[in-house]
Amino acid sequence: EKLKEFGYEGLETHLNEWDPFAQEFGTAHHSAEVAAMMLALQNGHVDLCCIYDMRTTNAPYCPLFDIRTHKPIHAYYSMVAFNTLYQLGTQVEAVSDNERVYAVAASDGTHHALMISNLSGMTQELNIEGVDLSKAKYHVIDQERLLSWSPAVSAIENNMVLLIEW
Repeated sequence: EKLKEFGYEGLETHLNEWDPFAQEFGTAHHSAEVAAMMLALQNGHVDLCCIYDMRTTNAPYCPLFDIRTHKPIHAYYSMVAFNTLYQLGTQVEAVSDNERVYAVAASDGTHHALMISNLSGMTQELNIEGVDLSKAKYHVIDQERLLSWSPAVSAIENNMVLLIEW
């Protein structure tokens, strides 16, 4: 409102150098927080978000790679999952009835994806309506799996990120 009042409506906005729960790099919770932040920002007023930072030689500020091995860790895969939505190009409706379960869906008209991050503190039953998921592919990020294939998922555990493609 204030930006509009002062003639800056439509101003490009950036969230730079963010990283939730930095003390938890390499955990499912950190990955779910990063995913939830991106999903929430997608439905907000931020045009660009830049995580801090990706240099593997800059401990302790490397949320995407293990600073000893330089291999990707949990939050990296949240970004890979979000990129699946980005590549599809068009956001489509996805609604969560829990304010701590974040969801965004995208489509290119032929291929579709839904990304969900659960920070509710408990397992949540999934009730996905209006689409045929009989041939869907499920990918999970949790403490043990890093965007790994999974059989069909009917509930999302706390601190889990789920990507469904159909």
